[in-house]
Amino acid sequence: MRNKIITLIMAMGAVAVMNAYDFNASNEGGKDLYYNIIGDTEVEITRISKDTIAYEGDIVIPETVSYNGVTYTVTRIGKCAFLKCSNMTSISMPETITEICDSAFQYCKGLSEIHIPKSVTKSGYRCFVGCKNIKKVYVDDLKSWCNIQFVHPNTSLYGAVHGNPLQVGADLYVNGELVTDLIIPYGTSLMSAESFRGCASIHSVFIPEGLKVIETAVFSECKQLEKVSFPSTIDSIGLFCFSGCNNITEVRSGMADPVSIFQSTFTNTVYQNAMLYIPAGTKDDYGYTDYWLMFKYMTEMSGLRSYTLNVTDMGYATIYLDYPVVIPDDVEAVMYSTHLKNDTLITETVTGLIPAFTPVIVKAAEGTYNFVESTESAESINGNVLRGTLAELPLSDLTRNGDDKTVLTLQKNEDGKVGFYPIDQDTINSYNAYALFYEGNELKQLAIDSEYIIPEPNAINDVNVEASAKEGVYDISGRKVGRAEKGIYIINGKKVILK
Repeated sequence: MRNKIITLIMAMGAVAVMNAYDFNASNEGGKDLYYNIIGDTEVEITRISKDTIAYEGDIVIPETVSYNGVTYTVTRIGKCAFLKCSNMTSISMPETITEICDSAFQYCKGLSEIHIPKSVTKSGYRCFVGCKNIKKVYVDDLKSWCNIQFVHPNTSLYGAVHGNPLQVGADLYVNGELVTDLIIPYGTSLMSAESFRGCASIHSVFIPEGLKVIETAVFSECKQLEKVSFPSTIDSIGLFCFSGCNNITEVRSGMADPVSIFQSTFTNTVYQNAMLYIPAGTKDDYGYTDYWLMFKYMTEMSGLRSYTLNVTDMGYATIYLDYPVVIPDDVEAVMYSTHLKNDTLITETVTGLIPAFTPVIVKAAEGTYNFVESTESAESINGNVLRGTLAELPLSDLTRNGDDKTVLTLQKNEDGKVGFYPIDQDTINSYNAYALFYEGNELKQLAIDSEYIIPEPNAINDVNVEASAKEGVYDISGRKVGRAEKGIYIINGKKVILK
């Protein structure tokens, strides 16, 4: 009798293991996913059983799934859901997921890409332990990313949690674009612990006014990081915040009354070698405040910043700065582009001020031009085709993950035409703009529309105004005119300046 009872218990246990999930359903790609019901209309992704590995390849989790006539929303990645799924290569989550539970992806050794939506608020303990091959982390919203809880609340041991996939040395992509200059969005008040720890792609960090709290180890092990900028509103900077960031050469602080930091906030290498820029009249304050006083080199920022741009006989240059600047009077034009037409950058003109973090093309006669910081802000420009870098950017950083990318920089070709052509050096210089195209885009060069639309004074006779007028010539008010004289006109849908 006793043996029968034991056999029955063992059988019941086997059934319990076999039914570790409530139901399964195929996603759009035809792969079976397994679910547990966790609410009236909510489910989590789970595994078949403790010892069964069910997932491989590219996994796409749906927003909803139906079972027995009920439509459930997928809101959670369950504990150990993908544990040891070493043949799974990528995973994409819907914006219904709010939590990634403990050990969800532990030892997924084949995982190389992961997309985490802005709806996620928590990523669990040991979630990405052993995921050493993650190369790309895709996110949709930086502000939301800064607020994700990556550190288990009952864990105080630095570096023991692995809740962040960046931690293994992955690159960060925001809306599909590789991040090299990290610009924290305005309106962000807190950066959660370890939120960018280990990110391999970041070269500079700009933290905006209004942000108050930087928690523990936010940028720890960001080994490419070179430049950091703090606002005046910081209330606290955590332990190990820049631990392992030995390549930092420049730290800018806007704090007139500096908050104390920890000795471990920066490394000894940074304290000994980096330049600390501080507000005018605050050198004594920093010199007596823990542990800013450990910086060997510090200098007060007096007055407004400026940048000297050298324009060669090419007649064009690019510029990209982390502060707004006034356009010098002797600069002919400053341009950006939001779209292309065939292989040509269709440009728009910037007047007055160049906004911060806006890569632009400058057209001017050969010489040097001083762009002085503006005390006024300028409205940001969205959708710019051009990109920029504040720090010297190795070409290998843009191509190391196997992406087939074409990197174009401003040059003059063999025919003497100015445009964007494949880069002919190993690095993109700091404070410069460039263009980047991914695999599948056949563009190998970009002309600048103003090279052909806006004639030089000595070339005005080459423009056949009457011929163009037959197809439509309009003034800037939109009124059709019979003949174009000196001034600005729209000819065949393009802006033309006749001098």
